[in-house]
Amino acid sequence: EAEVEASGSAYLFAVGDRCIDASAQCSGTNWTRFLNHAPRGRATVAARVCYDAARAHAVFDDDGGWVDVAVPAGPRVEFWTVRPVSAGEELTFDYGEQYVERLREELLASGMRLVE
Repeated sequence: EAEVEASGSAYLFAVGDRCIDASAQCSGTNWTRFLNHAPRGRATVAARVCYDAARAHAVFDDDGGWVDVAVPAGPRVEFWTVRPVSAGEELTFDYGEQYVERLREELLASGMRLVE
């Protein structure tokens, strides 16, 4: 938790005693940095922290068929769509209130006026 707070990154997930950083500045970044922000009611993706045993998930492959994907034992963050999404549709995720507040503070500090 202290590492997450001290990092200054808006793209960290605390999972047990480990952190996942998806920011562009982090080496070894992953696809999650391409999830754009949207408020919870409009987000197309939800995250959940899992600590369970290894298992397989059935997911769609590029051809529209099903494929079993091995998932290692936790801890991990899983991302799931909250509704069916079309190929090429923007994926959005609620970054949380801390992200929104930090962004608001940065914009105000830069001299921008915010319209609520």
